[in-house]
Amino acid sequence: MTTRRSETGRNEPADPSRIIAAHADTREPEKSLDTRERGGKVRSPKLHVSEALRSLLHRWTTDAATLRGYGDSRGADMLERLTNEARAAIESAGDELLTLEQAARVANMHPDSLRHLVASGRIPNAGRRGAPRIKRADVPRRPAKAEGSAYDPGADAIAILSRQKGA
Repeated sequence: MTTRRSETGRNEPADPSRIIAAHADTREPEKSLDTRERGGKVRSPKLHVSEALRSLLHRWTTDAATLRGYGDSRGADMLERLTNEARAAIESAGDELLTLEQAARVANMHPDSLRHLVASGRIPNAGRRGAPRIKRADVPRRPAKAEGSAYDPGADAIAILSRQKGA
């Protein structure tokens, strides 16, 4: 265990929070969350994990190694256990089965679009025929529409007129 000299002149254990804070800016490289292969087929992606969570897990792993290097094996063991438990929870969440309606809300898509993707085999059916289910990890992600991107009849009319003038 690492010690430091206190203001009273005694040797006291080093504060692990200072060690952790010193390494808090360590970042894991960005990982791709792309879910498509060539030909547009949806492959089974890893569960979408936010960059903040990925960074936290990486930081815990780094901090555990740092604490172990300073001789604090109990603190390092605790951080490693928490990291492993968090990773296991993320993996088990990806196995959750969703109905088409639930998956549609997650994917920002219409349930019929997902139904067609399941029927064509582009997304694996984790349920049974007539009652399809999709694993949360297999749900494709589509970005939400930007606010104010609703149909604009005025813009549509201008586009039609400009095409007619050009014809």
